[in-house]
Amino acid sequence: MDEVDVALHIEPLADAIKDLKEQLTSFAMTLSAKIDSLADILTRRSEILNQKMELLLERTQPRSNCVFCPIDDNKDCHPTGRCCRYPGRCCRYPDAVSRAVRANNLGLCNRCLQPRHNEECGILCTFCGRDHNVLLPQQVIPCKHLGKKKEVLSLPRRRRVHW
Repeated sequence: MDEVDVALHIEPLADAIKDLKEQLTSFAMTLSAKIDSLADILTRRSEILNQKMELLLERTQPRSNCVFCPIDDNKDCHPTGRCCRYPGRCCRYPDAVSRAVRANNLGLCNRCLQPRHNEECGILCTFCGRDHNVLLPQQVIPCKHLGKKKEVLSLPRRRRVHW
């Protein structure tokens, strides 16, 4: 074989190698774009799963039975209604004013002691039927309940809370 024959055989091989190189470059760019897209999708899904996990962990945290007392202070597991009715039961929030301040700091509704809500709360006092919570200070006329429930006229669309 002489140089001309070798050149004739090498030239098509060089062209084929050049075409393969272009195809590999195109394939690598396409594959890289798909990998980047997949990485973005996985990152978003991971963030969503992390948010859901944080929410789940937050919702399953141990909670105090009393809305006023932190879980560490509620060693006897007293519920909200018993925290305030018995003298000496709750050392941290013994009076209505301290409970009102605590409820405000926690962002609780002044009627139902649940996290604030947009609608008007329909909770009424079980003793006098007015719109206040028996555990918080009364703003207008004090509710005089001596531990006995009074019969209250049923008002439409309002719920009563029993502590």
